[in-house]
Amino acid sequence: MNWHIPVLDAVLVVLFVAGILLGIAVTLFNHLVFAGYLRRAHPEVYRTLTGEEARRRTGRLTSDSTEDMRRFRTRGDDLGDPQVARLRRVSLGATKAAVGCFVAIGATIVIYVGLTVSRPR
Repeated sequence: MNWHIPVLDAVLVVLFVAGILLGIAVTLFNHLVFAGYLRRAHPEVYRTLTGEEARRRTGRLTSDSTEDMRRFRTRGDDLGDPQVARLRRVSLGATKAAVGCFVAIGATIVIYVGLTVSRPR
């Protein structure tokens, strides 16, 4: 029996589920934890990032409420607050992990197809 195929099937399922769960976790973290901390600790900045003008400019699917919030979360000023820097690192690390899962799914599919095609009949 060829054990490569069932193992790769399991890897695909695990990577897919991990990617989905990490994506959901990143979205919840960005909306609840990161934005919530800004709302409590830096209300003026939060209002600027999520105000009416910022919402009008948002036109894409994102895990942040506005494009300005995404820009601040990924490369904005720390506002002299070490908590903002820590939350930013956690958010970016989790986002990279979720994207990595989906890239790994693509690589696993390529390996799967390579093993299936080159397998002797």
